[in-house]
Amino acid sequence: MKNHPQKEPSFFQAALNPWLWLAMLLTFALLAWLSVAAYRGYNLRTFDLGAISQAIWQGTQGVPLVYTHMGVPLSRLAEHVEIVYFLLVPVYALWPSPETLLILQALLYTLGALPVYVLARRRLGSSWLALLLAVVYLFYPVGQTAVLFEFHADTLAAPLLMFAIEAADRRHWQSYWIWLFLALASKFYVSVPVTMMGLLFWRRGERRMGRWTVAAGIGWFFFSFGLVRALFAPAQDAANLKATPGSYFDFYFGQISALRQSALPRLLNAVVVYSPALFLGIFAWEWLIVASSTIVPVLLSSGIGPSYSYIFHHYVLAVPFLVTAVIYGAETRRKWEAPVPKKRLFPWQSWVVLTVLVTLALNFMFVNLPRDPAYYLSAGREGQAANVYRITERDVLKSDWLAEVVPDEAAVAADRLLGVHLINRKEFYLTRPLKKPLADLLPALDYVVVDALFDYDITPADQVDNGGVDWDWEPIVLLMQSPGWQLQQARDGLLLFGREGDGLAQAVAVETAVPDPPLLAQFEDAIGLVGCDAAEVVRDKMQMTCEWVALRPLAQDPQYFAVTRIEGVANGRIVHLPTLALYPTQEWEEGQLIRETFEFTLPEDMAPGQYALYTGWYDSSHPQAFATDAASRLGREYQTGSIVIAP
Repeated sequence: MKNHPQKEPSFFQAALNPWLWLAMLLTFALLAWLSVAAYRGYNLRTFDLGAISQAIWQGTQGVPLVYTHMGVPLSRLAEHVEIVYFLLVPVYALWPSPETLLILQALLYTLGALPVYVLARRRLGSSWLALLLAVVYLFYPVGQTAVLFEFHADTLAAPLLMFAIEAADRRHWQSYWIWLFLALASKFYVSVPVTMMGLLFWRRGERRMGRWTVAAGIGWFFFSFGLVRALFAPAQDAANLKATPGSYFDFYFGQISALRQSALPRLLNAVVVYSPALFLGIFAWEWLIVASSTIVPVLLSSGIGPSYSYIFHHYVLAVPFLVTAVIYGAETRRKWEAPVPKKRLFPWQSWVVLTVLVTLALNFMFVNLPRDPAYYLSAGREGQAANVYRITERDVLKSDWLAEVVPDEAAVAADRLLGVHLINRKEFYLTRPLKKPLADLLPALDYVVVDALFDYDITPADQVDNGGVDWDWEPIVLLMQSPGWQLQQARDGLLLFGREGDGLAQAVAVETAVPDPPLLAQFEDAIGLVGCDAAEVVRDKMQMTCEWVALRPLAQDPQYFAVTRIEGVANGRIVHLPTLALYPTQEWEEGQLIRETFEFTLPEDMAPGQYALYTGWYDSSHPQAFATDAASRLGREYQTGSIVIAP
């Protein structure tokens, strides 16, 4: 009886390890939930998640991946040539939400553990070691930071490249080309590591496939970067939009002269990126070179952020090559030790374990994950979680309020945090657009949504965005001074400006105060309250009038702002817009009486009863001034009136 050679299991047969699928399921659940929590917590931005979401939504309308938030329309095909987004259009048409993209990104990245496991199992002959290396992929620090940093095509390309590498290893070239071209279609610069991988194949004896892979990489670069970008670049201002080759390279590499000043942080970022792979990857150094074709340009880049930081998505393309280096490096160590089957203090398997431990340690130190069980048990509302993933009551209010007051088809402008929740429309602009001033865009807009209590929690180490309670105050000033625009809706600092209706009146008057007027309250040594009154104008609409005096010159002080809260009503704060936007405190003079009058509506869910009104003044320069609590308050708050809700 003949002994037939055992047939190698298929890809899916080789991947049937319940522990692998459990690890993938848990990792996917973690990354998907945290991504969605960051979105629902209003901590993701219009640039990039909102821009990409709008581009894909435009694809559902037959428009080629166009986004508009900068003030001018621009196609994603004129920038990074992200053709792969067309494949997401049908899914987005079914579930038109940025959450869809975040979940798909977490899912696809997690699926990249399958080819890692199959390749490692084939090369190392051990399902448990293969499982450990799949864990290295799943928890690779710059892999997870990329998944958790909004949504980008680089993060989609990484697992696609991993599938291509595994297919090449088993010489299943049909699958290889499918995965390779999907990866190339993600961004034009995926062609760089693909070209390097082709050179590696050629060097290792796969001359034909190596040549074809190099040709595919180089050909795709010239096709996408040279032709597609030019076809979709705007007729005017292309250079200012990074839609020309020169402007693109100048944006990302135009400050090379500053490398010396940031040499140390760049080196530390390199340590974070390379460290998990070096112990075994050094024995498959060719794959480290392929990975370096994406890592080194990022380390040398000078884009905003800074772009070389590991917290962004720019290094994720290197992850499949780094993990592949670990797998082939482990195989090399295994072959070295096989001819001498003696006990070693540190056998090759121990280096796999060390790689896992280093990966998990760096993940723990550098990936921003909540580690308090109370966070997960409370669905993101409690516990000592990283602030970016916490969903507050005000975040829930924002979602409900936006859905209620902003029409779906309207042309809208909003700030970068609210905007990503309003992005599925043909015309959307930021209130701080990059290429045109908001004043020039107002004629094209129906509504503008802003947050007078902008609650992005900044820290001194924040290098990505500037936040602060006053982030939206400049557009508020513009809108309150623009004829034809009025405040239509307001809730807890959230403001909707539009053109229709009478709106909520806001006014300020300045008179000469009597010498040493009697004060009802004093806010430290800065502001005095002369009088305040609240009265109902029509049902559920109130009018409040307050008279203030400056107790000393305030021109050199931070801008102060007044807020009245309704006792016992959550998220029921009223921002005093006249003294915020029409006559701010830095313009006040001693001897003036400032009388502000403003209308506001009451929350519909207020139960019958009597409610006290408490007013305080707050320092806008405080990092947490948005909370309007004792930390930023000038002295104490005072009762300035009451409201009665009839049964």
